[in-house]
Amino acid sequence: MKRFGARLTLAALLLPALSGCGTLANTFEDEPKNKIYIGVRVDIDAFGHGGFLDLPFSLVLDTILLPYTIPKTIANYADEDGDGAGEEAADQAG
Repeated sequence: MKRFGARLTLAALLLPALSGCGTLANTFEDEPKNKIYIGVRVDIDAFGHGGFLDLPFSLVLDTILLPYTIPKTIANYADEDGDGAGEEAADQAG
């Protein structure tokens, strides 16, 4: 019974560390410009280093954040010309 409690405690401590970490670490940063499913892409890049553990959580969180990441990505690419039109596009889309 003690082993089960220890495993449950360990799982409870590790789960927040894994839940969409790739998503949260990259969605609200300035780079990269393409924010759509950024957590999934980061997890696939880190697949050999344990990224597969975070992949399902990032997939869910990235999907929930699509209403934010799609207009943000459009705005990021529209701002490349420096005229500020990207912010207007993001405001109109969101």
